[in-house]
Amino acid sequence: MKLPDSFRSDRMERKYQEAKKHGKLVGIENEPRLYDGKYWFVILNSYAWDEITDDYHLVLVLKRKVSSEADLTANEIKEKAYIWEDQYSKDYSHLVLGSTYYRSIKDHIHYHMIKQKARYDREA
Repeated sequence: MKLPDSFRSDRMERKYQEAKKHGKLVGIENEPRLYDGKYWFVILNSYAWDEITDDYHLVLVLKRKVSSEADLTANEIKEKAYIWEDQYSKDYSHLVLGSTYYRSIKDHIHYHMIKQKARYDREA
C-alpha cells in the first residue's frame, strides 16, 4: 500500500490551517508537557498525522533551538536515547524526524513518536 502524500487527513489539515489562520496555534514550547527532562520534553501533537497513525501522537522536543541533529551535544543525544528507548519505544513504533524542507518548525528540532496504523504494518 502506498503512503499518503500528507500524513494528516483532510479533516486534520483543515483543523491545523484554521488554527493557524486565526492565530490559535500554541508554540511547542508552550504546550503542556507529558515528560520534562533536562534537555528534552514530550508533548501531545494536537494536529496529528492521522493518515498513518492513531488520532494522536507524541512529539519529543529539544529545549534549545537547533535545526540539525549535527548540532546536538553528547548529553542531548544520550537523554534522547533514554527517553525513546526506555520510556516510549514499547508504546510507539517509530521515532520520526522530518526533513528540514518539510518541517513546519524548521529551526527547532523535534521528533514525532508514532504508532503506525495496522494497514501500514509489515505483512507477516
